[in-house]
Amino acid sequence: MRPGTRRWLLMGTGVVLLAAASTRVPPINEQRVRDGLVAAALPESAQPGMMVGPLLAVGRAPLVDYLWMRATKLKDEGRVFDAYQLAETICKLQPNFASVWAFNAWNMAYNISVTFRTAEDRWRWIRNGYELLRDHGIPRNPRNTNLYRELAWIFYHKIGDFIDEKHYYYKNQFALLMEDILGPGAEHDYEGLAAAPPRWDDLAADPAVADFVRRLGEHGVEPGRPGAFLGLLSREDRPPELNALLADPAAADVRRRIELFWRARRLREEMKLDPARIVELRRAFGPMDFRLAEAHALYWANLGTEIGTDKRTALDIDRLNADRIELYCLQNLFRRGRLVLSPSARLGEPPMLMPDVRFADVLRRAFLAVSKDYPRQEREGPVHTNFATAMTNFMREAILRFNEVGDLRKSREYFDWLAEHYPSDATTHGYEEFLKLQWKADNEFVQYRSAMNRIVTLIATAARLIGYGDYEQGATYIAYARRLHGQYNKEQVADRNRLPAFSKLYEQIVHEVGTGMRPETYERVLERTGFQRPTTRPAG
Repeated sequence: MRPGTRRWLLMGTGVVLLAAASTRVPPINEQRVRDGLVAAALPESAQPGMMVGPLLAVGRAPLVDYLWMRATKLKDEGRVFDAYQLAETICKLQPNFASVWAFNAWNMAYNISVTFRTAEDRWRWIRNGYELLRDHGIPRNPRNTNLYRELAWIFYHKIGDFIDEKHYYYKNQFALLMEDILGPGAEHDYEGLAAAPPRWDDLAADPAVADFVRRLGEHGVEPGRPGAFLGLLSREDRPPELNALLADPAAADVRRRIELFWRARRLREEMKLDPARIVELRRAFGPMDFRLAEAHALYWANLGTEIGTDKRTALDIDRLNADRIELYCLQNLFRRGRLVLSPSARLGEPPMLMPDVRFADVLRRAFLAVSKDYPRQEREGPVHTNFATAMTNFMREAILRFNEVGDLRKSREYFDWLAEHYPSDATTHGYEEFLKLQWKADNEFVQYRSAMNRIVTLIATAARLIGYGDYEQGATYIAYARRLHGQYNKEQVADRNRLPAFSKLYEQIVHEVGTGMRPETYERVLERTGFQRPTTRPAG
């Protein structure tokens, strides 16, 4: 072939291939958008001025470096609100850099929050931190496991744990926020929330709903407007005709469907939680109370492990950390998964956090399930080495907690499992000796003072539960305290070593605990227990 012919042939082939390749550009760009690989538009807060324009022509990196230094200086100077605005700008300039979102969220929730003295100010910055990740960082990086882990950690550690002296305020505010969305109390209709339609028009198309909406409209209420219907339910000064309409038994189902629609919408839009996924998680992990930060931490950690499975290796550190957070959350739900809010919670009375043995079986299964995802070692028990210590500690605690609530069958079942798979000196001599050893380790029943302290603690806890309106749980603790009181006195030979009569001790502790309660809470305790107020209330 002549050189000239070859040249033209190659040129023609190149043109054809270029034309063919150009047809693939739109699908590739669409894929880049779906995968979040397209640089975000420059935010208005960072639009270039006369001097910044040439800098942006070179790239965003120098501008981001400058903003980082500026934000750090502002924070050091105490100008945290200005630093916060710059942090938001930095995140918008680098939307696909997960570490940028993680650092700024952590900085707000941990570093900036503790620079304030009041609990209200600290709580505001903790919310700024988790909302930055949840509402902005994760939607821009939906497949980054690390961001889910960071968000879960803020919920679990900063709000759910006890590292901050203001932690009860955070727990109280978070629970009140969720009750405002879900409704009061610990039990909520998550199945009903999941079944609610996504759009108001879909619900209002039902003839029964449309008729109820029309009747409400006659009284000036617009249930299709955000906030109107839930606001109506929370009003204490409703006109009698509205009360009659809302209380009409024939309209109960429609009223409930409208309420669930707006609560589900708020759950999705304000907390970024999918009610259907909550239903699945509760079926898998147990009756989680989403007024607790640990439930949110478990939600996001679990979602992060699911999102990240497509790129998980044999030992993916982000996956491992997320798994640990899931287990930590379940452990805390077992140890303190019963949240009891005071009727005076909005006046600042702190919540109570009680053990919830319903999570014991779930936690044991979780330890076994998560161990299957990691390489096995010789002579290893049913739980992977990463989690074995936590598992055995949990089992020991579960044996005691089941015994505490009077479920001796489950207590013995857990002891038998522990003795079979992780035998130790503590399990060698049987169940009864194990309990005595654990009680000794907990300084229980070793001497008069420690026995008295343990029983007083149980009675005080019961009194607070009664004051908060949780009479059933309060009765459980009183029954256990009475049982331990009788057990201790039965083992004493000399009268001088015996505890005072239980009824006398019970009344004394109720009055002592009452000094730290709000007056209305103390009155509920007295009314329920039947004790009379002392002539002179003990000094607090």
